[in-house]
Amino acid sequence: MQHQSAKAIYQSNLDLLTTSLMAEDLDRFVEGIQLPYQVQTSDVRLVYETENDLRAGMHAYRQTLRDRGITRMERRCASAGFVSDSEIEGFNSVMLYRGNELALPPYLVRMNWTETQGIWRIRSSCASLRDADWPVLPTDICIKHPRENAPTGEDDAQVARLQVFLNHLNQILLTGDFEAWRNIVSLPLTFITRKGTDVHKTVEELKADFELYMSEFRIHGVSDMVRHAKSAKMVGGDQMIGVYSTYILRSAEFVVPPYESSMTLQRDAEGHWRVSSVMNALGHLNWSDRTAAQQETP
Repeated sequence: MQHQSAKAIYQSNLDLLTTSLMAEDLDRFVEGIQLPYQVQTSDVRLVYETENDLRAGMHAYRQTLRDRGITRMERRCASAGFVSDSEIEGFNSVMLYRGNELALPPYLVRMNWTETQGIWRIRSSCASLRDADWPVLPTDICIKHPRENAPTGEDDAQVARLQVFLNHLNQILLTGDFEAWRNIVSLPLTFITRKGTDVHKTVEELKADFELYMSEFRIHGVSDMVRHAKSAKMVGGDQMIGVYSTYILRSAEFVVPPYESSMTLQRDAEGHWRVSSVMNALGHLNWSDRTAAQQETP
């Protein structure tokens, strides 16, 4: 049984890997990787099968950072949960700096960690950006395989980024991590449902609503949540509006029928996306009402 939280384990090991990568300490870096190691972006993937290939790949990536003038990398665990006692899945943000300036907007990465003989190692990672836009994956070392449904244009790329954000949001709710939820929303936060508009202006209001949402999860035995991004459009440079379908499950059963929502995301001063409003026909405050109404419908 783990005494540390999944987020603490994730962050401490991520810090070690980030430090060793930027210092080009490849001996230390490879100790934190579980082979075979799969790395993906939204458009391509590759698998490092051997330690020699991993070393060559990380050396090439470090050189790419140097060539692009990157002087600092920050990676912060945004959410994480235990899949089992020896496996953690989570999301972290990546910020690349040239001096004190961001080289590109922060992006999310999903990582899967596995523990063997007391050591946590990354088994796979998936970055929410296109390799075509920013070369995360080195060439001429391992074969890059195009991913199925890879984004071919900027609109498709926005949908792919939204999907990773939604996956991150799902994990936050399934693990009941209020601090992670607080970090991805902006206040005031507006919910628009069939019952009207609800605006949360303070952290206290936000927390009360979150706890009510979590109580609904417990009452209905929610075991999984899936959100499928359908479209995403930029409005200006710092706002995105996305449409997605939501599936809330208790084992293999739908807790409520799938429903469609729209979400407005606002980019903050650091470049991170935050939820500013959500519109759907259901709303978590009337799950019970809706379930009862359906049971009464002939």
